[in-house]
Amino acid sequence: MKILIAKQLLPFYRFYTVYINKFQYDPDNYKDSFISLSDKVDGVKLDHAREIIYVFWTGNNDLTDNRRKSLKSLVENAGVAIKLVTPNNLTEYILEEFPLHPAYDYLSLVHKADYLRGYFMLHYGGGYSDIKHCLDSWKNLFIKLNGDDNKWVLGVREKYPGGTIDLDNILGKDLKKYYTILITNGAYIYKPNSPICREWMDEVHRRLDIFFPELVKNPGGIFGGDNYPIPWAYILGHVMQPLILKYNDKVIYRNKKLYSISNYR
Repeated sequence: MKILIAKQLLPFYRFYTVYINKFQYDPDNYKDSFISLSDKVDGVKLDHAREIIYVFWTGNNDLTDNRRKSLKSLVENAGVAIKLVTPNNLTEYILEEFPLHPAYDYLSLVHKADYLRGYFMLHYGGGYSDIKHCLDSWKNLFIKLNGDDNKWVLGVREKYPGGTIDLDNILGKDLKKYYTILITNGAYIYKPNSPICREWMDEVHRRLDIFFPELVKNPGGIFGGDNYPIPWAYILGHVMQPLILKYNDKVIYRNKKLYSISNYR
């Protein structure tokens, strides 16, 4: 009964969080977080996001049958170009003036994909999607984002507080409280060279600098492994979610999901 009531009240809580109890970013509240290291930037005009969706397969193994079907659904349904980036063509995208962090080769395959989505959203912009079954066209989403000079990113609104990272500080509490102004990690569009992505990659590199000596000793497999030093969401959710909270006024939100999470592996 309690679960049923909670589900019924959830839409009203989302409305309250988004429209009534609106979040206001104050860097003084987050002095123990990286998001206060840089001032919040505004008034920046960015280039349009190219109508292309990047997907990453960071291992030398072949895609599974389910992943192939998911990739096929992206090609058939997304309405824009799809580019699969693998170890065979990755070097074509790495900019000489912005090389991969030296820790990249030691990351788990999952963390390599986490790293690359930040790198590509910063330097190239466009869309990113997990390799999962595509449910809808992205064409109008690109048009919507590119038609608003005041917005830098379009993503799927986070629907549950359980989708946020766990931090034992004010930032962690605010991420749970204002989860409806966050976006999910699996599908989004960024305009290139946004301040969000610049701060995102700066923080990822700072974290990798710290972990690098241990990574050399304990490189990752697919998901990590024994003594692998980097926690699961530490170079993606732990970085992107706080930045979306900080820059939520630069986000266009989509309420419907873009992919299915069933049978994708």
